Amino acid sequence: MKEFNMFHEKVAADEGLQGIFETDAELSSEIAYDLKVEIDSLKEQLDALKRAYRVYHGFEKAGLEHKEDIAEAMYEEALKEGKKKDAEGVAELLEEAAKLGSVSAKLEYARALVYADYGLERDVERGLQLIREEADNDLPEACYMFVCIHKDYPQYVGPDIARQMCEKAAAKGHEKAKRRLKKPFEMSGETQELLRREKDGDKSVYFTLSIRGDLTLDDREKYFRLALDNGDAAAEYEMGKILRESGDTEGAKQYLQRAVDHGSALACFTLARIILNGKPHFYHGGGIPDRNDPDYQKEFELMSRAADLGDYRGLCMMGRAYVRGYMVDKDYEKAREYLQKAFDLGERLSAPRLIAETYRYTDAPGTAAKAVEYYKISADAGNRSAMLGLMDIYEDGLREVAKDPSKASYYRFLADDHF
Repeated sequence: MKEFNMFHEKVAADEGLQGIFETDAELSSEIAYDLKVEIDSLKEQLDALKRAYRVYHGFEKAGLEHKEDIAEAMYEEALKEGKKKDAEGVAELLEEAAKLGSVSAKLEYARALVYADYGLERDVERGLQLIREEADNDLPEACYMFVCIHKDYPQYVGPDIARQMCEKAAAKGHEKAKRRLKKPFEMSGETQELLRREKDGDKSVYFTLSIRGDLTLDDREKYFRLALDNGDAAAEYEMGKILRESGDTEGAKQYLQRAVDHGSALACFTLARIILNGKPHFYHGGGIPDRNDPDYQKEFELMSRAADLGDYRGLCMMGRAYVRGYMVDKDYEKAREYLQKAFDLGERLSAPRLIAETYRYTDAPGTAAKAVEYYKISADAGNRSAMLGLMDIYEDGLREVAKDPSKASYYRFLADDHF
């Protein structure tokens, strides 16, 4: 209980930090930081104890001495928690049980990845991979999961794969699979509409059809080739990635350049990475690139193209180029033109921070206040550099913005929290 009371005392102290700030700003920063470190440490210890208690307590009393027994008990506990309205920690329990050898937990965790259940972020590729591993071990339940996913998400599992897995499950005696084989595996209404448009001469649907999971693999390949022949930027970008992964760098460059020419902003970034081939990407770090280096000239051209296509990342990168002087002379007005467009598109992490810099380093009336305004927007979005920028301004003051030790300490504390 002593540790528990200490924890609450420190939480109370943490909540009362604002009063300390008002009396002694410098001391408050040190006290706040020390308290935060201690509180975080105690929270971690409590979380570890709770997890250990929840997972293992009572298992020995139930006679569960083997890893397999514990894994299944954890799986059952996860299912119980999953039925609660405010279930927490279900995904962690399933993942832990799966690591200990529970196949049931592994499949449920994989299903949760596909359906984004238990608070997990959707990761269809990872989920299907886990299910495939057990299907390859001839587990009928895993095979039949492909059938279920096909029903809900035909774009992820096509009819050919669903039918194949259903036959495999049925051969292993799975009753639901046997009944399902009596019905055809039909395509979705959306795909039928796309095929109708294609039949009417709409070539723009070729690439979309090529990624529809409820078409056969042969049909999907046919539409992918048609999309390439039709100069579809998305198909060219995809082909560039395929060639790059296969080791054909030159072929990848050709298709990615075609995609760039046909309006793919994504292709701009991928092609730039291939061209740099390990060289620093100056738009993400420090230093100034050599303007005479043809690789950096091409990178600048591609970032400019992405900006012209209205991609917020390209706009931010071009703004950064004019703020820092990458491949161009510094020009804050030009930088703000690009950055404001990115800001208008909803970019709140990088664009406002860079806009703030253009005002911070401009000696004109009202610009310091504008710098603070945009730094705060970026800091609220979680940008640590913006927090440090505010800390610097409030530590020494900047033109019309007065020195404020309390605010400087606050933003130092906030930046440490985001390290």
